[in-house]
Amino acid sequence: FLFATAIGISFSTASLVGNSLGANQPENAKRYASMSVVLSLLLSTVISTLTFLLRNEIAAMFTEHEEIALCVVGLAPVMASLITGDFLQVITGGVIRAMGYQKKATVYCILMYWLFIVPFAYLFAFKMELGVNGLWLSSPIGLTLLSLAFIYVIFSTDWNGLSQQIVERIQKEKEDMEKKQSILRD
Repeated sequence: FLFATAIGISFSTASLVGNSLGANQPENAKRYASMSVVLSLLLSTVISTLTFLLRNEIAAMFTEHEEIALCVVGLAPVMASLITGDFLQVITGGVIRAMGYQKKATVYCILMYWLFIVPFAYLFAFKMELGVNGLWLSSPIGLTLLSLAFIYVIFSTDWNGLSQQIVERIQKEKEDMEKKQSILRD
């Protein structure tokens, strides 16, 4: 349920940003990108807060076993912190896709997972002996760093230049397609 909300906003944002860039409306694209970051922060803050405050009720909804419920209650603060980073990286990932920066995003993802999430998971779970909480604790750190990298890319981009590149590419692809259709007709 929670991930579906973030992914839905991500797809919508990608469409709005991508269509705006392709229509040579870079200010609209930038506005949609900025609004998606703010929306992500607001929604994730509300959901994280509710997850933390209702952790006992959430545990009780899924199990009657006290040991399992205590584990869920213990993980709730970590999960609450995970929600913010996860929402933000999923939604900003939609903006990055719309901008055509998939390769850059892939590099960032690989770096964040292998340089931060995996080493921190090992450190927290085994060296600091936090167990399953330690495994989960590394994800909010890595996802938040990934989100910050995506936000940096979004807000440091020359939106006018990017939109112009996209419009030129669309025009070239249209011309290429017309040439191919002309050859096929002849």
